Amino acid sequence: MNELTGLERVKFALEHKEADRVPLDLGGAAVTGININALRNLRKHLGFSGEPQLRDRITQLAWTGSDVIEHLGVDVLTVAPNEPSEKGLARDLGVQDGYDRLVDEFGMGWRMPVSGGHYYDLYHSPLATVETAKEVEQYLWPDPLDDARFTVVVSGFPFEGYVTEDVSIRPTRLLGGRGMRERKWVRGVGGELGAVDAMTSR
Repeated sequence: MNELTGLERVKFALEHKEADRVPLDLGGAAVTGININALRNLRKHLGFSGEPQLRDRITQLAWTGSDVIEHLGVDVLTVAPNEPSEKGLARDLGVQDGYDRLVDEFGMGWRMPVSGGHYYDLYHSPLATVETAKEVEQYLWPDPLDDARFTVVVSGFPFEGYVTEDVSIRPTRLLGGRGMRERKWVRGVGGELGAVDAMTSR
């Protein structure tokens, strides 16, 4: 068998066909990403210079980097959304009581130990005491269709050498992320069921 492209290799795997080798994904999605500390060590082991770039502050996941992708033969790349045009509820709280703290665009509070921390843990939920659908509707939700979020320029890092044209993504709704999308996932939410429906329909 001739050597396959990454796309062909992944397509073979999804169709339950034997490829030239097992497809490799490192950073194509958040669940296949690598912590920035681990990537720093990997780059050192491979003899690569330069500091890895942080992809997501809360999870501390890093951009894999085109040099690592090329060296390891990674088959999957990601096109990630930008930051929204407005910060909304997001703000940096700095260091408090030994933790670096921040609030994300949903108003959720996250913290990571200053010493030895590898990622941020959730410590505050602004909707913890919500009981009615009206309260949910009145909450300051992020705009899921913000153009700035989904116009993604992929000609630079980490896609340099792989993609040379701009890609514009226009989703019909905000998918993925840290929100709840199914009623059956909701646990411990008090009040009327309408509040649950209101949250999961955002």
